[in-house]
Amino acid sequence: MKKITINLENCYGIKRLQETFNFEYLNKKKDIEKSSSICIYAPNGMMKTSFAKTFYKLSKSETPKEEIHDKTTVCEVMINGEPIKPNEIFVIKSAVDMTSEPEHVSTLLVDEDKKREYESIFKTILELKKTFIIKMNRLSGIKKEDVEKEILNDFGAEDIYKCLQSIDVSLYNDDFSDLKYSEIFDKDVIDFLKTKEVQGNIKDYMEKYNSIIEEYPFFSKGKFNLTRADKVVKTLSDEGFFVSQNSVMLTGEDHPLSELELKEKIEETQNKINSNAELKKIRSLLTGKAKCKRFEEIIEGMDDVSTFFNEIVDIDQFKKKIWVSYFKSEAVFSSYIEEYNENIVKLNEIENLAEFEKTKWKVAIDKFNDRFGIRYILDIENKKSAIVGKEVPSVVIKTMDEETGEWKVFKRNELNGLDVLSQGEKRALYLLNIIFEVEARKESTQKTLFIVDDIADSFDYKNKYAIIQYLREISEDPNFYQIVLTHNFDFFRTLQSRYIKYKDCYIAVKDEQGIRLETANGIKNPFILDWKKNLKDRKKLIASIPFVRNIIEYTQGTDGDNYQDLTSLLHYKPTISENISIERIRQVFCQAIPNIIFPEFETDTPSITTIIQTEAAECLHSAEGINLENKIVLSIALRLKAEKYMIDKISDDEFIGRLFEDCKERNGSQTYPIFKKYFEMFPDDDKCRKLIDEINLTTPENIHVNSFMFEPILDMSDAHLKKIYAQALELLKIEDRKIVI
Repeated sequence: MKKITINLENCYGIKRLQETFNFEYLNKKKDIEKSSSICIYAPNGMMKTSFAKTFYKLSKSETPKEEIHDKTTVCEVMINGEPIKPNEIFVIKSAVDMTSEPEHVSTLLVDEDKKREYESIFKTILELKKTFIIKMNRLSGIKKEDVEKEILNDFGAEDIYKCLQSIDVSLYNDDFSDLKYSEIFDKDVIDFLKTKEVQGNIKDYMEKYNSIIEEYPFFSKGKFNLTRADKVVKTLSDEGFFVSQNSVMLTGEDHPLSELELKEKIEETQNKINSNAELKKIRSLLTGKAKCKRFEEIIEGMDDVSTFFNEIVDIDQFKKKIWVSYFKSEAVFSSYIEEYNENIVKLNEIENLAEFEKTKWKVAIDKFNDRFGIRYILDIENKKSAIVGKEVPSVVIKTMDEETGEWKVFKRNELNGLDVLSQGEKRALYLLNIIFEVEARKESTQKTLFIVDDIADSFDYKNKYAIIQYLREISEDPNFYQIVLTHNFDFFRTLQSRYIKYKDCYIAVKDEQGIRLETANGIKNPFILDWKKNLKDRKKLIASIPFVRNIIEYTQGTDGDNYQDLTSLLHYKPTISENISIERIRQVFCQAIPNIIFPEFETDTPSITTIIQTEAAECLHSAEGINLENKIVLSIALRLKAEKYMIDKISDDEFIGRLFEDCKERNGSQTYPIFKKYFEMFPDDDKCRKLIDEINLTTPENIHVNSFMFEPILDMSDAHLKKIYAQALELLKIEDRKIVI
């Protein structure tokens, strides 16, 4: 892959995205340089899931769509000018699926050499088995796909080969091969035979029934009986046969019978049974269902009904006898068993010699267990038969009791059902599925574009770094390419430092037209590499305040005026915050950071707090994106505005003075005490309370954590901060003695 061109419109949540990624390019020396990995930082809710879902649909040969408003979709992904193929895409989702087994376990587990040897021997056995199943299907009337299951169920076995091998047909003398299993052991028939009236009177019924058949010469045993005679009379009458004085001549009668005479003759035969209440009940049950009618015909045609009913008393044993009758009647049964017996030793030898340690599955599982620290390990229950391809691998999860050393084994779905896995452990086991997929594609040299959607979520740092190392290994395969998406800036920055080139790191920006990707800047340390050199930009100057404040804290402590003045730009202090000038900031910055180049500002430049609010208002109109300095400016402006509003409304100089002194002595935060006091005094101010709550939740980490670890604000959508600030402009207005910021 030299180049990927993407053109998306209305693909799930992506309004528009047009981008070209080059994996080959000319460097400064005009030499061709190659890369294989792209990383995109996108705040939550911007594009990640939609991008991954779009490619997932393409991998399934499906068309992405816009699901809410049903807009027309454009989805074009070109590789070197040609449409990407479904098998060239593999999406690693952020959501975890613990229900499905890894797709490529079989591929990686099988020892191909042993499999070929095993299959060459096993082929004849399988062909004989197929013939055997077909014969049993014809004799029994059971569907081919159900024959094996029925045999195993009736003989209480689990393996068809061992089951048939264990049967000594010489112990079975009766021949029931002319009976159809499906007709004798139909559910309706079994229910009929278990009826109390039937069990005690069925023999008498059949004897009486057969005597009637023999008494009347127009009946024919097994062909034309009482039930069919009823049907004939009804059909002739319904079809108008007797309307023209037609009559019927029955064998044994001396004249043709009219409709009335025919009905009377048939009723005469029926009454010989109906006159006995028990036999009448049996007849009613027999004629009530089609399967029972067929059963009546079967037993009617038997020469020895007594033997049949003696056998049917023990249904389970009778089933076995019928099966064995089938087995004895077909030569393929003997051939099947003989072939199996001749080769079973050799087959077992091959299974035992198949080396689990050399399978790709073992390589994949070792790679997983060595790198990812979770308390569970994966194994295969049926290694021998799975390695030669005889059975589908049965994956189990094992965990050991640290006190007793006892191992507990679970199926994947069992462990998931117990709800004992942490999100990190679920993701780790899901990641193992990914490793299987990657190793299988590596084995088949399948050219693949991996779309990786926030794979590191819910992992601790050790496992995050293990993931990054594995992604790096994937990138080194000449057939593999990857686009990694994340909303975690620390992960984004680490990817760049470990293996993804700076030029291949992008930041997603959202505007009215859609999504665009900008080359990332300031990934490693924006203050040192960007803001420090560009303090003329007022937003970058404001955003530098928390950074410089931290430097002062670590080098000079928190008691000096420099630290306290910068703190007054992060927490509002009446008469102090509003009077800090640009010149004072220049002094603090130059003392804290030697050789810093601080720009010249005009003498009539407003106070810093005024600049903060002015720049924050300008941020409301910027495009959505990483906008780190914008987010810090908005956070500082929100905190100042909220604290000023509450202090002015409290209007208690003595309380505020004591609070400031206390906070200075213990280097504590003033925000919560002010918040508590304000809502004690104004408990009904619901709108402002809700907004200030939101400000408190949003801004503490952004301003007061070690500002060199600025991921919390980066990972937050700046749209959220803009929304809160716009509300603050509307609600947090001061109308009393204080000057409105």
